[in-house]
Amino acid sequence: MILTPSQNEENITYSLFIFTYKFFCEIFGQDVMAAEKCILINEPISSCPMLIINRNPIRLCTSVESASYYCQYIYQLSHELTHYAIRQGKIDKNITIKWFEETLCEAMSLYILDLSAQRWDECGLSNNNPNYFRSILEYLKKEYNREGNSMVNSCKTLNDLKYIESTSESERANRILERNYLYKTFKDMPKDIKNIIYYTQYLHGIMVNFDKWKEEIGDENIIFLKKLEGIQPAI
Repeated sequence: MILTPSQNEENITYSLFIFTYKFFCEIFGQDVMAAEKCILINEPISSCPMLIINRNPIRLCTSVESASYYCQYIYQLSHELTHYAIRQGKIDKNITIKWFEETLCEAMSLYILDLSAQRWDECGLSNNNPNYFRSILEYLKKEYNREGNSMVNSCKTLNDLKYIESTSESERANRILERNYLYKTFKDMPKDIKNIIYYTQYLHGIMVNFDKWKEEIGDENIIFLKKLEGIQPAI
């Protein structure tokens, strides 16, 4: 990503961006994360954070009310940076499976919070607030323990999954169990996370053709793909 902060971008937000962005470069590679120019902005009045792709250059918009909300900023930014990384693995930039991609992004937000707590001393802001990692851990615990269920797992027909697809951004609680499962998978297999950016190359409608993906990915990543496959309903 080529960072072009908006004129009113605050130093605190910029420091948190650099801190978080570093993790994504480690996970997906510098080439992926610098592949496309993107303007970084924070709009507190925005209804929700989003990656705006119908602009040139594209924009990554967070909606944090105050620069002092470090955890919220990391959480929102990580979600949108995951969308950005996945976008770089797409042959057709406009293709997505919302239920699947949103779950990946939500799990990455938890994973990056976890990393941020572990490596808080690497953030410039830690000089003035060295114990802030405790607040990150509390925020992570609160998000992880949010109440929800698994409507994905209970899907019996393609129409059931289509409903999840259509509500994936407004009813996130329906995928909390899948999100938490992927978060734990990412923690267990951090070196394999980079493979998620290629999921759109193995689509079958609103499902992923994991059989084809496993055939092409190589033996060293098979276990990780089997873990990813675990969130897809058996329809």
